[in-house]
Amino acid sequence: MAATTFDVPAAGSSYAQRARWGISPRFDFETGDIVLDGAGRVDMTDAANSWLQWCVKAVHTQRGACRAYTDSFGADMEWAMSQTGRDARGEAIINAITDALKADPYGRTLAVSGFEFDWSADGVNVSFELTGAGGCQSSLSVGLDDSGV
Repeated sequence: MAATTFDVPAAGSSYAQRARWGISPRFDFETGDIVLDGAGRVDMTDAANSWLQWCVKAVHTQRGACRAYTDSFGADMEWAMSQTGRDARGEAIINAITDALKADPYGRTLAVSGFEFDWSADGVNVSFELTGAGGCQSSLSVGLDDSGV
């Protein structure tokens, strides 16, 4: 039986765009695993939620700590949380989160803004707004302690 061959789509073709903006497996952050439907199949999410999942993973991953990712993926929260004083620490957190989300290789993150901090004795909860390509908008929140996420 002869093998079937397929042409590789050109970089600017609609196939490449669909791959870039396509669906992805739905991830359950509480269980730390991909979601399965009742039949045991992988539950898929749309392009907007796929981007939001990427954003959550990028903010919650310490840059350079996971060998599965390149050194440009993630946020350097350890460095940000090591800064002295709330003002310096807050500015470092804003920079770490913004840098992590703007490093999206597909350019889906257009803006990160509206940072709000809820400081406590043992850490801080940071909330912020995201604007993505295609008009996607969302709010995210992350809790940090002295060692990072």
